[in-house]
Amino acid sequence: MENFSIYDDLSTEDLFLLLDFWGIDDKKLFKKLGAQIIADEFDEDNEEEKIKYEDYLRGVIKIILEENNVDKIGLENFYFFKDELKNMNIKYTSVLSENYPYLLKHIYDAPLILYYLGNIDKASTGVNIGVVGSRKPDDYGVSATKKISRELVNSGMGVVSGLALGIDSISHRECLENGGYTIAVLGSPVNNILPKTNINVARDILNKGGCVISEYKPGSKVFPRNFSARNRIIAGISNGTVVIQAAKISGSLITAKSALYNNRNVYAVPGNIFSFLSIGTNTLLKQGATPLTCIDDILFDMGDLLTNNKKNQKDTCKTSPIYDKLNSDCKNLVMNMKDKPPMSIDELYLMTGINIGAIMASINLLLVEGIISQVGPDKFTLTL
Repeated sequence: MENFSIYDDLSTEDLFLLLDFWGIDDKKLFKKLGAQIIADEFDEDNEEEKIKYEDYLRGVIKIILEENNVDKIGLENFYFFKDELKNMNIKYTSVLSENYPYLLKHIYDAPLILYYLGNIDKASTGVNIGVVGSRKPDDYGVSATKKISRELVNSGMGVVSGLALGIDSISHRECLENGGYTIAVLGSPVNNILPKTNINVARDILNKGGCVISEYKPGSKVFPRNFSARNRIIAGISNGTVVIQAAKISGSLITAKSALYNNRNVYAVPGNIFSFLSIGTNTLLKQGATPLTCIDDILFDMGDLLTNNKKNQKDTCKTSPIYDKLNSDCKNLVMNMKDKPPMSIDELYLMTGINIGAIMASINLLLVEGIISQVGPDKFTLTL
């Protein structure tokens, strides 16, 4: 066997990719390290400590590669694989990379490599909520999914789901139709969209700035267990998970369990006690999940995260060409709504001192211009 120098030209990210390409299970690396969560083994803000740990990790990976007989011929095949990824426009990121979803890297069994299409950046920089549920929802489930997904977008949050039939695909669609960011997590490779009936949904996600993610390399076989395994990724990427209609035995409950295990919020939409589609969600409520009846139930938990997220983004209000065309009352409202949760007309009146008639007129104008959106029956939030 060659010495370790044959791997020296590979980045740490590529070493992770090589492990996956060669079919070397993540557990082999965890066994060598004696650790379960790679990203928690060092202080991410300490560059010196990070480099030291990464050097140690590279050494461990090289030992594993040598034990599995990955020689120069194996490397040549690996480079062909990388070229194929590039030709298919498939990107990849490892658990130590900067653009790997931040929350996901801190779960118990984070995938070492993710393959993706589209824009993965907002998986880390935004506030994202998982929305999961039955593949065969009734009218109540469909309406609840559309309402919740729409209000998540209007409140500045992204939607994460599994691109399955039913509630998953409805949540993706509703998010896109309202101009939001959505992430689809697959149980199949990103170049093998399943179910096939949702290929158009995946295409729309990519065309509108979203992301399609999988831990399974292109060309790999698809097993039923993959779809249960991907649920931990949905929960891991998300700041919280919403379950809408789930039977007694449901993949959605696996997602909820994973969210709870990793200390994330779980929300359940209360359901009809006579419907089998409500057994799972009502059981979650009895076990302590937060009842979800309106977007305020999520905003109560996510308000600070949303505010901090907006502060970290570029201020687009005053630089927008639309802003310059507004009258003084509208500009006053816009600046007072910036970095704040949804507000009612009464709250805006108390904050600004503008008379109610002028506020209502300004609200109507701002709604038409798309600068604000309505959340629930009487609250408004800034979208600019």
